[in-house]
Amino acid sequence: PDAAFIDMTNEELSADEYVIESVTLLGEIFGQQEEAQTLIDDFHAAVEEAQEAYDSEVSVMGLVTSANEIRYASPQDGRGASVFFDLLDMTPALDAEGSTNHQGDDISIEAIAEAEADFFLVLDRDAAVAGEEESSPAIELITESSSLENVPAVQNEAIYVMPDDYYLTEDVFAFTTVLEGLTEAFGDVAQ
Repeated sequence: PDAAFIDMTNEELSADEYVIESVTLLGEIFGQQEEAQTLIDDFHAAVEEAQEAYDSEVSVMGLVTSANEIRYASPQDGRGASVFFDLLDMTPALDAEGSTNHQGDDISIEAIAEAEADFFLVLDRDAAVAGEEESSPAIELITESSSLENVPAVQNEAIYVMPDDYYLTEDVFAFTTVLEGLTEAFGDVAQ
């Protein structure tokens, strides 16, 4: 009954503002201000490097794979990818209304294909919560989909799948890891 409760939700902050505020607060709570500042500095550096690596001519689509299905993730409020659209000001291949549904938004695979995205940013939900026998890896679902075979992202292997635990963590460490991965992936697309 005497435990402290700290509410770190803040719907009004952008993703980067939220990361900074929450990490700063945790640093203060645990007396680890220097470590918190290092994490924030690493996050900012990763954002800057990814921004430099990204070419706004490259259209990006967020996807969520779940239960062996490929679903769209809106750049505004879709699960997984939307934070990176905000941080990097990426050009959406499709800007349809989304939801915060953890399994992705209900847009047909044909609509995903017709958007002809240059790059897919993918959250493999099942990598974190399902066993191997229950679902196929995201990269396999996407590259083996006959509906997506002519999409530039698939033809050029311009697909970045977030780390397996991203769905469960979505913290400063995960954001920094994805940003570093995107920096490398965008560099490969540019070559």
